[in-house]
Amino acid sequence: MISLLVRILFLFLVFWALRKLWNMLTTGLASSRPEKRKTESAISAHEMIQDPQCGTYVLPTAAIRMRLSGRDLYFCSPGCEQKYRKSHPGMTSQP
Repeated sequence: MISLLVRILFLFLVFWALRKLWNMLTTGLASSRPEKRKTESAISAHEMIQDPQCGTYVLPTAAIRMRLSGRDLYFCSPGCEQKYRKSHPGMTSQP
């Protein structure tokens, strides 16, 4: 009886170890692929974007958008946008 339990436990541990190894290999391969950057069109209306000035998360549809150096930045309020512009004087916004 104990011999059967030891065999079952051993098989369970082997299966668990093989599963962990498989997950490491497949995750490692997936992470080595180049990541696709999200573009404005890829951002969902329900996805929250972090305000770079205060850290608040805001919906893109309700945010104030500013294009800066080829990137879209989203702000929760006009005050945060103005503070960001003042703290980054060398950067110019694009329409």
